Amino acid sequence: MSKAYPQYSARDGEVQTLEARINSCFERSVNGRALPVDSKEMKAIVAYMDWLSIDVPKDVFGRGTPKFEGPNRKADVKRGELVYDEFCLSCHGKNGDGYQSKSAGSAGSHVVPALWGPHSYNNGAGTNRLLTTAAFIHSNMPLGARWDHPVITIDDAYDVAGYLSSKPRP
Repeated sequence: MSKAYPQYSARDGEVQTLEARINSCFERSVNGRALPVDSKEMKAIVAYMDWLSIDVPKDVFGRGTPKFEGPNRKADVKRGELVYDEFCLSCHGKNGDGYQSKSAGSAGSHVVPALWGPHSYNNGAGTNRLLTTAAFIHSNMPLGARWDHPVITIDDAYDVAGYLSSKPRP
């Protein structure tokens, strides 16, 4: 939500603009390069986020993920793989590479993101944190689930997150 910026970033220890947050995602999470703040690409991303934020209050409830407390144990990677196969495989694939659209004259774009492998988020991404990933899975997955009506249990989300964390990524 663009209305939430500028916003304090605990990771960076300073107030961050939306453009700085976007560049942080490019650099930290997907091994990309920062965009010049005045580039047409950055302006387009900010315009899109502004459009998404129309009529959304700055402090809307449900933004982000609800508080999540995982079980008091290590994640069970083997069990996580079974849960992944049941709930995640149909969209993200057996190899965790997601689904890429191939259009004529294009390299394609990810319709469903890769969860591991060379095209996934990297080890520096917030998504690489076990509890962050488990909270997101519990609140948003599988497709169609909502934060206030989760489909996957806390234990299952925790174990899937452990399974994903065990996979190679940039």
